[in-house]
Amino acid sequence: MTRMVLTGRCQPPLAWLALVNSQPPLAMKSYVPTTIDLTPEKINHMHNVQDTVNDGFKYEREAKDVWGKWSWRRIIGLTGKSKWIRVGDCDDFVVEKLYGLLGFGFGGSLHLVICRYGTTGHLVLAVDTSKTTFILDNRYPGVWDWEDRRHFSKYRWIASSVPGRTMWARIGLAPTLRDLLPHEGGDYA
Repeated sequence: MTRMVLTGRCQPPLAWLALVNSQPPLAMKSYVPTTIDLTPEKINHMHNVQDTVNDGFKYEREAKDVWGKWSWRRIIGLTGKSKWIRVGDCDDFVVEKLYGLLGFGFGGSLHLVICRYGTTGHLVLAVDTSKTTFILDNRYPGVWDWEDRRHFSKYRWIASSVPGRTMWARIGLAPTLRDLLPHEGGDYA
């Protein structure tokens, strides 16, 4: 197990800039990049946040991609009763998880990661530990090492936010120009 390696700087996504402008705590300006030691309490909290958000909200692709803006949908069950549920896409799940972990000593270990599987762009939350980088992903239950081939073999890791900085960083080898261009179909999962 190894940690995700951040290399050269790259421009942040415009949607992220709009998000941190409207919700400044998410910019994490008071943090510096760091790792955390995994205690049983931190492991449990990470799993609780992941499970609560993934189980408590429904994925729905947004027509216009606005980070961190949940929508509400009314659903009618088989009995005819209706209820309102929160729906959003990957960035909305990430923002909710970020809020769930920021106040519990995770601070500078947290970063948002843009990746791609196939032609679909995607956003996940990463937690840097002293041994590896864990991923909280709305596509999978649980928390997984970023190198886990069962879950992420088709992912191409592209860029990451950096706590305390406006600029983002490339992940590993410099991404191709194709990775940085608008994605085909305009959808994020």
